[in-house]
Amino acid sequence: MTGNKKAKYLAQCPTYGELDFILPEGFVDDTTHEDDVPKFIRQISGERYLRLTADYLVQSERMHPDEARFALHLCDEELNAIADLEFTDDIVDVIEFLSKHTIDGEIEIADSRKPGP
Repeated sequence: MTGNKKAKYLAQCPTYGELDFILPEGFVDDTTHEDDVPKFIRQISGERYLRLTADYLVQSERMHPDEARFALHLCDEELNAIADLEFTDDIVDVIEFLSKHTIDGEIEIADSRKPGP
């Protein structure tokens, strides 16, 4: 970060510290006072978003120690998760997932929800 502007996640999750991973392109900090760990979003089309949650590096310090550090979800316009996309301890896996789903510079992910009656 430059200047005196503090990242939202640092203000909301002060024990997290500086990011120790490369944030995938296009993601912005969406951490709120309700979050225990940083949360980043990226709008991908219309009213669909990707949400990346980054838990603590040290497994015993994580909010959910038995789960992966990074979670990537497809979300609706209200940022509610509608599909689980990737769970991993390595941000490179998230970047590779995004790369595999990028067509002409745009991320394309099918919505797996079934239409209602």
